[in-house]
Amino acid sequence: MRRLFLGLALFPLTCRKPAQVAADVAGTVAVAWAGSAKGRFAAPAAALWCRTDSLLEVLATRHDTGVGFTVIAQDSVRVAQYPVVSAAVQANWRPLGYAALRVATDSALRGYEATSGLINVTGLADGTVTGTLDLRLKRADGPDTVRIGGKFTRLRIVSAQGPCGRVVRPAPAPPPRPAVK
Repeated sequence: MRRLFLGLALFPLTCRKPAQVAADVAGTVAVAWAGSAKGRFAAPAAALWCRTDSLLEVLATRHDTGVGFTVIAQDSVRVAQYPVVSAAVQANWRPLGYAALRVATDSALRGYEATSGLINVTGLADGTVTGTLDLRLKRADGPDTVRIGGKFTRLRIVSAQGPCGRVVRPAPAPPPRPAVK
């Protein structure tokens, strides 16, 4: 009987959520999403700068959940708003961004790709980047959609080593042809 009471007394302690990383801790990305799925996530993040393609890649993962986004700058990351487009769009303009979310459910891993939104870089100081996210994503293999809001806080920017950037870069636009009369 004592074991039963002890087990019942300890049961709530075993059901607590694991501690999450605080959203305002330097070097973290914290997001919440709602729509066909709902959740929140915070984790340490890596911010890699690819000089050859002028892009910043941010990736935050914890266990089977992750969020990543890319800011494609004109020449360097600046305090600015970066419109997010679908990866299916062959965009050859700058600045712009891409984003994705991977979520573990009870039965599967679900991948979401950004369809639109905004990455807002609000601060650059001492080799770090800070900003906010407002993204709309669609499930990669279905009709489900989610909207993400969140922020990234003082992520240390590190130069990428070795080959980096987009594997298939959009070809530059050809120069305009003069009109023939």
